[in-house]
Amino acid sequence: MSNLSNIGFGINSRNDLDEIIQKAVALGHITQAVPNEGICVVYTDKSGAELWLKINEDNELTGFNPHFKAQSKLNVCLTAPIYPNPNDPNTLYYHAWANPTEPNKPETGLYPFVFNVADFTPINHQILPQNVQIQLVAFAHNLNYFATEQDFENSQNTDIQLASRLFIPTGLFANNQASTASLQPLGMILGIIKSFEKRQNNLTQQTFYWLIIDTYGGEIDIVADTNLLPTDPQIGGVVQGQFWLSGQIVGVPKATNN
Repeated sequence: MSNLSNIGFGINSRNDLDEIIQKAVALGHITQAVPNEGICVVYTDKSGAELWLKINEDNELTGFNPHFKAQSKLNVCLTAPIYPNPNDPNTLYYHAWANPTEPNKPETGLYPFVFNVADFTPINHQILPQNVQIQLVAFAHNLNYFATEQDFENSQNTDIQLASRLFIPTGLFANNQASTASLQPLGMILGIIKSFEKRQNNLTQQTFYWLIIDTYGGEIDIVADTNLLPTDPQIGGVVQGQFWLSGQIVGVPKATNN
C-alpha cells in the first residue's frame, strides 16, 4: 500500500496526484517561509490526513510529505539528522531513541529507530542529543489483525514467540552499515488497539483506518488503507505489520539556516 492511500489519497495516475497537490496547495496554509528556498504549505483534512508541500520561489514543488495529525505523543532523544540523498535537502530523517530515562542520554532509551520529518524543518543540530516529544505516525505497508491477545498467541507456531507489544526498527538493518544515508524510517510493530475509527478523507471521499496502539515504548498512531483489514478492528485486538514512520517534533525551537 502507498503512504498516500493510507490516509485516503489513493491515486491511479500521475494526473490524480497532480490534482490532489493542486487542491492541497489551494486549500492549505503557509506554515513558514524559508529564505532562498520558498515556502512550506500544509493541507490538513478534517479526517486528520495531512500533506506537507515545499514550494520554491519559482512556484515549483520541491518537497512532498504525507502525514497525519496524530493524537499520541512519544518521548524520544534525537541523536542525529540523516539526509538520505545529499543532493536533496528536502528529505530529512532523524535517528532517535525511544523513551529515554535520563535527559539527553540516548542510550538510556529502549531502542533506536529512524523517522521521516514530515514538515521538512530541522531543529538546531548543535543541541543534539536532545530529549523531545514527537507525534509519530506509522503508515501501514502490510497488516495482520487478531481479535484478541489470545488469538495472537495461538497464531504463533515457532520456537521464538513474539510479544504482543513489539517495536523492531527494521530500517536500521541497512545493507551498507557504514553509511547512515542508507538507514530508513521503517519498523515492524505489534501493539494492542486502544482506539480506532474508520475515517473519510473530505478531499477525496476515500476512507481509511486510524488506530492508536499501545506498543513497546509507548502509544503511537497508525493509519491504514481499508484494503489492509478484512473487517473493522476492535479495541483490545492486536495488530502486526511493517510500517513507514513519519514524525513531527513538538515543543522545541526550530533551527536557523546555519
